[in-house]
Amino acid sequence: MRAPSLRISVVAAAFSVMIASVLLAGCGTASASTSASGSATPTCPPQASFKTVTGKITSTGSGTIAVTDSQGKVTQVQISSTTRLTQIAHPAATSLATGTSVLVLTDTNATVAQRISVLQAGANGSGGSGGFGFGSGSGRAAGTPSASARANSTCFQRTGQRRGQGTPGAGNGNGSGGSAFQGIQGTIDTISSAHLTFHDAQGQEYSIAITSATVIQQTAQAKASDLKVGMNVVVVGSASSNGIAARTVAIQG
Repeated sequence: MRAPSLRISVVAAAFSVMIASVLLAGCGTASASTSASGSATPTCPPQASFKTVTGKITSTGSGTIAVTDSQGKVTQVQISSTTRLTQIAHPAATSLATGTSVLVLTDTNATVAQRISVLQAGANGSGGSGGFGFGSGSGRAAGTPSASARANSTCFQRTGQRRGQGTPGAGNGNGSGGSAFQGIQGTIDTISSAHLTFHDAQGQEYSIAITSATVIQQTAQAKASDLKVGMNVVVVGSASSNGIAARTVAIQG
């Protein structure tokens, strides 16, 4: 009388093993078995884990700085040859010259400038130097996926264009906090303290108001020797036993 029960148990166990194998393969875990072509299932690379610290530089040393945040917590930051250092300034609108390449964050109707980012020569608005993460850039992280990650499409997701509803940090110019926005890259035609006209790559011209809430931002490359006590910085990097191994350090002007 126990034979049917035994057969059911064996079948259930085999089915569980099969499901577990499928799930492991879907996550990209390498398998001892190979496909008909003889290649093993690629393994997903580990996801990078980053930490951000915002604060004031309270001491500097050889390859290190100490950053104290608003709560008084001190973080040791290691600076290496691969650390990307930038200086962020906020120039007056009237200091921007005709012909300057800019990336402008506006309201949906392109009537009020939320943010104006000055682009360095050759910038393409993809979130690189001078960009602010919105607009028509891809928003993808820098770097090239490993061969195994490229072979296994489940290891990564593609990100779309960053355009649409959102709440930019600069506000929308009329006191409301949650309007739609769009990013437009173009070249300045005329600019004053209250008004900007510029055209995009297709020749479309825009006439944009500049308000007291408009943030103007210019980013330039910096060096480790530029880091001084008293400067406000934003550090992004990976956690280390001594604090943070910095990937980027932005000096806030």
